[in-house]
Amino acid sequence: MAQRQYTVQSGDSLFQIGRNLGTVPEGIYLLNRLESDALSVGQILKIPAYVEALVLYEDTPVYRWESTQGQTLGVLDAGARLEVTDTTQRFFEVKYLQETGYILREDAQLLAYDGSVPVVEILGYYTQAEGADFPSSEETFRQNTDVLTSTGLFFWRLDAAEPVILENSASAPPAYIDDLVMTGHRNNVLMLGVVHNLLYGDRETSYQTAQIALSSEENRRALTQSILELVQEYNLDGINMDIEDMEESDKENYVAFLETLAEALHQQGKWLAVCVPSKLRDDEDNDFSAPFDYEAIGQVADQVVIMLYNEHGWPGSGPGPVSSSPWMRRVLDYAVERIPPEKILAAVGLFGFDFNLSTERVRYLSYAQVQELLERYHAVEMFDEATQTPMFTYTAENGEQHEVWYDNERSIEDRARVAEEYGIAGLALWRMGLGDPEVWQMLRTQVVVRKGV
Repeated sequence: MAQRQYTVQSGDSLFQIGRNLGTVPEGIYLLNRLESDALSVGQILKIPAYVEALVLYEDTPVYRWESTQGQTLGVLDAGARLEVTDTTQRFFEVKYLQETGYILREDAQLLAYDGSVPVVEILGYYTQAEGADFPSSEETFRQNTDVLTSTGLFFWRLDAAEPVILENSASAPPAYIDDLVMTGHRNNVLMLGVVHNLLYGDRETSYQTAQIALSSEENRRALTQSILELVQEYNLDGINMDIEDMEESDKENYVAFLETLAEALHQQGKWLAVCVPSKLRDDEDNDFSAPFDYEAIGQVADQVVIMLYNEHGWPGSGPGPVSSSPWMRRVLDYAVERIPPEKILAAVGLFGFDFNLSTERVRYLSYAQVQELLERYHAVEMFDEATQTPMFTYTAENGEQHEVWYDNERSIEDRARVAEEYGIAGLALWRMGLGDPEVWQMLRTQVVVRKGV
């Protein structure tokens, strides 16, 4: 985001400047370290790109109105962050989840940012452990709520036996889910339920399950009702639809379903995010991306998550990055012409691939496994400047040659800068618990994470 400046004109006030430029007047005061509201003609002021409140105390209430006697929207943990949209004598007006609320001035510190680093939203996907090598997202989530705008709980899928109802395929206990949602809400993290049609054991089941669920208005409404019940049961802030394996013949039915679902969710003040695969052109001959109408989905969804993985890593792709910066630009060149940029999140991987050049097999890796390979084979990490991606090579004990490509804090920082370049909302990270732990510290120091939607 380009840093903005304003030259004071005759008759200007901080209030007028802030309102005219769409920022918080007090943020201008803070950012410029002014000692009074008095301005001088010709004075150059830095204009905040973002203003937030950092909560100082445990159990800080968020009030619905500018009164400590009225209803509260929730309570916050110390360290929680909220976007500030206005200030009054006693309160900061803030975005809390999907509502406007108020916190007392003495309960928080006001911070203003000048736009020298990207301001982006961050969606972190949350899963249970995937075997011994791929840990649960829980520790990463709990340690980094301050740099999460939203979290997608990858727990629910269409029931293959009855596709208009949902199953908890992650076997996450209700009390556990309740605690995650509460933790998110106490830290101003939007908590979304991910609903998918994956991991049945064979892809044909995925296709058939989606087709049945979308096949009639009756089925679409029944599935919508199941989703509404899920949202109500766990006090979720919305839904992230992740229907991936779908026939092109289901294209219009999927949009019709999303329209029904969006209307129902919006009536309850809830959010709809929709995952779509990467596309580069309208006539793309790709069975995976063909069923997804970017323009129609972009109109109905509150947020569109474009899955940039896998640029490489699919059968026959050859070695290369999971989702490079040049690839991200190519996908966004197509997407921003069809979807409002402010609705787009670019989903990037926090994982890697080990490409066996001798057998052409590919192995999925966590960042911890990447580090183990580097140490085991005394390999030298290189950073490919063209793709803004780390990689290395090694020779296994049997003589087979390998290339390993993955992402780290440096590559994810560059993806955030590409997001800023294109004016999209930000990044989605697949998934918490797999990646470079330094990514989260980078989000604290090299970008500003926007809170609230």
